[in-house]
Amino acid sequence: QIMLNERDMDVHRFLWYKGDTIKKMRFKRVTFGINSSPFLLNATIKHHLNISPPSKAVDELKENLYMDDLLSGEDDTKEALSLHKDAKEIMAKAGMKLTKWNTNDKEIISKEHLPECDPDSVKVLGAKWSPEADEYRFDGIALPSNVLLTKRVILSCLARIFDPLGFVSPVVMSGKILFQNLWKLGIDWDEEVPETIREQLEDWVEDLQILKKWRQNRTFFTEDTKWEEVKDNVTFHAFADASEKGYGGSSNLHINTSRGKTPN
Repeated sequence: QIMLNERDMDVHRFLWYKGDTIKKMRFKRVTFGINSSPFLLNATIKHHLNISPPSKAVDELKENLYMDDLLSGEDDTKEALSLHKDAKEIMAKAGMKLTKWNTNDKEIISKEHLPECDPDSVKVLGAKWSPEADEYRFDGIALPSNVLLTKRVILSCLARIFDPLGFVSPVVMSGKILFQNLWKLGIDWDEEVPETIREQLEDWVEDLQILKKWRQNRTFFTEDTKWEEVKDNVTFHAFADASEKGYGGSSNLHINTSRGKTPN
């Protein structure tokens, strides 16, 4: 654990109730949840990686570690197991344990190389990933019927759909436009919204149920479309547009294969 500088301890004070008395206490160590925690985590990890001997695992941890999620992999089973072993050892030297490993390689799971592996769906940066199907999935959100609908509650609903790769941007955009309208109405954070806004939000939440059926392949190329075979015949197309209410874009890979053009 990281010690707090003594001059900073007073801003980490709290009250401790013991019987009929109240004690003023203060933390001496960094606690989870303070504003500087993400920076301290990142700085600590980078320090240990910089003093580690150069290796492929060190490079992977530097490039593909997002907060406390490591997103990486290998095409070869042996190389994947080596990366798993080396990454764990490097982080162990920093006093950190990498857990909740998962893979879509059935050979690794069957040989029990990963005792920490959970074959069920896991979340990767907020997106649910099914290792067996190797696809991303999303859950809808529910809105309690008796909730007092305020601007704060609506923002909370939007925040629950974490989509860093923009897979469901068109759906999220509808909710953001609804939130924009709240600002135009000048409604306070904890003021109940008009009935028309409630109806629009309920319709949006209902539409979100469609996301439960939505699937997105993780890979661009299938087993019968190898990158080495098509890399010289791939073109990248990007489109973007904007309006008064928002802006967006989409990117596509166009692949020329022996079977003809295949959009991805």
